[in-house]
Amino acid sequence: MAAQKRRIVLGIRHPESATRFATALKRPTAASTPKPAKPAKPAKPRAKPLAKKTPVRVAPAAPAAIAANEKKLARLKFLTREILVAKGVIRRASHAIGKMLIEIQARGLYRHRDHEDFESYLARDVHISRQSAYRYMRIAGAFNQNATKGYGVKKLEALLQYAKTAGLKATGAALLKTKIPVTDDSGKTVVIPFAKARTSQLRAATKTARLDALGGIPKSLAARAKALEAALPDAPPGISGYNRVTLARGSDGSFAVNFNSIPVSEVGKFLRVVREHLG
Repeated sequence: MAAQKRRIVLGIRHPESATRFATALKRPTAASTPKPAKPAKPAKPRAKPLAKKTPVRVAPAAPAAIAANEKKLARLKFLTREILVAKGVIRRASHAIGKMLIEIQARGLYRHRDHEDFESYLARDVHISRQSAYRYMRIAGAFNQNATKGYGVKKLEALLQYAKTAGLKATGAALLKTKIPVTDDSGKTVVIPFAKARTSQLRAATKTARLDALGGIPKSLAARAKALEAALPDAPPGISGYNRVTLARGSDGSFAVNFNSIPVSEVGKFLRVVREHLG
C-alpha cells in the first residue's frame, strides 16, 4: 500500500518508468559540472596616446578684403561670359576678346577661380589656345577696333612681325602707313602701302628683313652677280629679262644664286659664263 502511494505521488504508474526517472535525477547536469578554466590571454602593449595638436587659428579676412575679392570674381565671371559669346563672331570680336584677356592677365583675375596660371584659365574656362590668346592680345594692344575689323588678325600679326624684324619704331595708326617692299610679277622689288599688301607678301618681306639682319649680301658678291647677268645669253623673246641672276642667303648664313630665262639652246654658253664669273 505504501509503494502504491509513492507511485501515485510521483505521478508514475509503472515501476520501470519510476526507475528511469530516479536514475535521471541522479545524473549530473551540464550546469553542475565545472568547466576547465581557459588560459589567460597575454596582455597587449598599450599604445601611447597621441599628442594633441594645437589647432591653428586663421585670422578671418577683413570685410573690405572679402568685398574686394568678391568684386574681382564677379568681374572675372562677366568677362568670361563675354569672351565665350564673342568667340561666335571671332572676326568682329577678336579685338574685344584681346582687350578682355589683357585685363584678366594684368589684374590677375584668373587667380580668383583657383587657376594656377593664366594658361590654365585659357584652357579650362574660355577654351582658347595659348597661341591664339596672345595673338589677340598683341593685336588689341597695338591697334584699335576699326583696324582689326578692317584688316583682320592674321594680316595685322604679319605686320607686327615685319615691324619687329625690320626694326621699325612706328606703332598704332602710324604703323598702318608702313611701306612694304615686295617682289612684283616681273621679279622687280617695289614698295607698296601696307593696305595693298597681301599677308603672304608681308611674310616674304619679313623673311628678307631677317636675312638682311644677318649681314645681307656682300658688295663684292653682288658685283660679280651683276657682271654675270650682263654676260648671260639673251632671254627668249616675250620673256622678262629683269633680275635674271639673284642672290639669296640661307638661315645658316650661306649664299645661293638663282637664274631664270636661260634659253635651252644656250645652256652651253651659260655654263661657260658661270664658270668664268663664279668659278
